[in-house]
Amino acid sequence: MNQQAKQFYDFGPFRIDLTERLLLREGQVVPLTPKVFDTLLVFVENSGRILNKDEALKMVWPDTLVEEANLTRNVSVLRKALGKTPDQNQYIETIPWRGYRFVVSVREVRDEAGEGDSTSAVVIEQNSGEPVRQVGFVPTVSDDSFDPDLKGRDIKRRPVSGVIAAGAALIAVLLAISFLWIRSRSRRIAPGGAIESIAVLPFKSLTPEASDEYLTVGMADTLTTRLSRIKQIIVRPFSTVQKCAAENRAPLAVGKELQVDAVLDGSIYKIEGRIRVVVRLIRMRDGASLWSENFDEKYEDLFALQDSLVKKLMAALMLNPTAEEERLFTKRHTESAEAYQTYLKGRYWWNKRTEEGFKRAIGFYNEAIALDRNYALPYAGLADCYVLMSPYGLARPKESYPKAKAAAVEALTLDNQLSEAHASLAHLTWLYEWNFPEAEAEFKQAILLDLNYPTAH
Repeated sequence: MNQQAKQFYDFGPFRIDLTERLLLREGQVVPLTPKVFDTLLVFVENSGRILNKDEALKMVWPDTLVEEANLTRNVSVLRKALGKTPDQNQYIETIPWRGYRFVVSVREVRDEAGEGDSTSAVVIEQNSGEPVRQVGFVPTVSDDSFDPDLKGRDIKRRPVSGVIAAGAALIAVLLAISFLWIRSRSRRIAPGGAIESIAVLPFKSLTPEASDEYLTVGMADTLTTRLSRIKQIIVRPFSTVQKCAAENRAPLAVGKELQVDAVLDGSIYKIEGRIRVVVRLIRMRDGASLWSENFDEKYEDLFALQDSLVKKLMAALMLNPTAEEERLFTKRHTESAEAYQTYLKGRYWWNKRTEEGFKRAIGFYNEAIALDRNYALPYAGLADCYVLMSPYGLARPKESYPKAKAAAVEALTLDNQLSEAHASLAHLTWLYEWNFPEAEAEFKQAILLDLNYPTAH
């Protein structure tokens, strides 16, 4: 029976099995999500040439409009999965201002027999210059028809040995296919499962007396930031989600527009000093509710509620964060619930991008700082306000720049690992000082600390 020819790409100790969509390192499966695998395939198939970012985005997401941060994240995941080449160079080279280049030589192997170790194969070297094609047939040791000294011997036993050899080969092929199928299945149900991208929708307020819009937006923004620390899943920037979720659109409609696998929808109810939150994870494919949970805490225990929510959501998504990722998404920038809520109000008004919004944001940020002098985020918020007020025509540069610089420096003094503060400093260094190398270094540091921070990108 004719079997379909299998195709492989070999580079270094790795092999890409195109039929099974597997990356193997010396025979062992390297787990990759489908989109990360697609990204690797695009680089490998364009080995040796510079692939600009727009071109790569269109190849990996041909029918989807996605942010450049998704490509950046996939490249980061691939570099960790591939490690380094023997001469300590990365497989994927970054070309500043342009894109990436896969710098390792790739061999394309077509197995015409449909078996892992081909007896009839076409090998194509993808090195510099013209491709070299080699076509050959390698006899198997069991085929004694190639030995002239066997003429005249009893040939009745040869068909039996041929059947045994063929049977053994067939068993070996079936075992190999079974092994790869099992490994492929384990890869498909690896951490993250079928949910590879998610959007956290602004929560709805069910409190009848007053509007808690700052809290509904702030909770979703905070959860988005914390989830984005985990590289196993793509999290849509909250600024993008907020625009799509305007006018109380249905969660399924928002999720489909954002082209994610699932959305997290929630509501908040405040009463008698307590806060109650109800959340549900909705799958876009069929609208099914994959997970739901109720949380009830004292209002001053908002941090504990968020910690519990994030951990249970990650369990539902089957995510396994690294120790460093867990440290980042569980980090508390302040122990004061009041300071945190005041900061959320400032963040809410800053996102309005209006004169009133900037002024009210500055007031709330200063109030948060008064509540906790060591709280770095409000300082970064102040820097963002002063940086934007001049381009918006609300302040003169000579007035806003010194305030922005002082706030950004203070934020980094308190917490040098704060992505928002590095982005703020980069912005004012570029906008006011025209120090492009320093600004670029700060932007890169901000992205390194948080790949999903859209302002930095």
